[in-house]
Amino acid sequence: MREFLAPLDLGGQASEDFVLAVDEAIVNVLEHAGGRGTLILTRGGGEVSAQVCDRSGRLIPDDAGLEPPSPGAPRGYGLYLIRQFCDDVRITRLVDGTCVQMTLRL
Repeated sequence: MREFLAPLDLGGQASEDFVLAVDEAIVNVLEHAGGRGTLILTRGGGEVSAQVCDRSGRLIPDDAGLEPPSPGAPRGYGLYLIRQFCDDVRITRLVDGTCVQMTLRL
């Protein structure tokens, strides 16, 4: 992932934040969606994006991660962090799964 981002010269923190967001989406697939999914990375047009898809379809697109978890909650931070670190997050429920599209503007 870092090699993919290197040519974009995002700067340390922006790059690390995006890597963490993508990592959170992948961990969600591993822990909550059966452990199998796909990752598609794209760059161009003034942005970089990552799409993480699974086959479980368990996410609810409209409100997932919009609010922080309750104080002291042991879980539930992943989607909230993804939304904090990316300029745009779209969660799409498909017939056979869910895709999380994360975009960072350059």
